[in-house]
Amino acid sequence: MKKRRNRRFAVMTVVELTVFSVATFPCISTAAGSAIDPQADQILKNMCEYLGSLKQFSVHTQNTLEDVLDSGNRVDYEVSAEVVVSRPDKLRAERKGDLVDQMFFYDGKTLTLYNPFERAPWSH
Repeated sequence: MKKRRNRRFAVMTVVELTVFSVATFPCISTAAGSAIDPQADQILKNMCEYLGSLKQFSVHTQNTLEDVLDSGNRVDYEVSAEVVVSRPDKLRAERKGDLVDQMFFYDGKTLTLYNPFERAPWSH
């Protein structure tokens, strides 16, 4: 169960880093002849161009993670995320929920992950 939970948190981190990449890098167009619906591709390009034109924006998500235990029972975990981007070089992301409480900070040079309630290995 712990491996599944860690994998889900890794996926959420990838989503947040995707927002970070959209916030800091230009959009990449898809290759010709791909199997992506052209209308969906255009919507994504328009969204990306719009976000690329903003000096600041924020995104709030509310997620429910479902975990099926070895017993077959399902447990739901609630997680919310707030990402604030300020161009050209600032990002703050915060995740809070049943299993996580952490913040990401980017100042143009360093990406910092802060887990306020995680004990350091030396603080037993």
